[in-house]
Amino acid sequence: MRYLLRFSFFLLAIAMSSQAISQNLLSKANKQYELKAYIYAIPNYLAIIQKDSDEPQALSNLADSYRMLNKMDEAEKWYSKAVKYAGIDPIHFLYYGKVLMTQGKYDDAKIWFQTYAESNPETGSHLSLIHISEPTRLRRIS
Repeated sequence: MRYLLRFSFFLLAIAMSSQAISQNLLSKANKQYELKAYIYAIPNYLAIIQKDSDEPQALSNLADSYRMLNKMDEAEKWYSKAVKYAGIDPIHFLYYGKVLMTQGKYDDAKIWFQTYAESNPETGSHLSLIHISEPTRLRRIS
């Protein structure tokens, strides 16, 4: 009986320390993000997501960090996961649409601009109307 009690206490202590470490890492990553030290925040957000893939703030900040470093493939990957969570800041719908647009995915971008328009009708509607299709290229006149 004593052995079972000690073992239970040991497991509880490990679980609590693991959660505290994750919160500390999130706090550190968020501070780096706020300071625009995206290159340092990214590995911390990745570590958080590896432990808890359902952390919307880490997902959205990770996507933002990649976007700010102009790594659009990675930003697209993480925005696609972040926008699935209820309660996420609607600005991420706009950012996701812009990232998709840089990737040439105009129809998908339009969907996210329209989603953003639900919370910000003026900006979202404007973007969804302007960026309907691939922009035309200027022809050189000889």
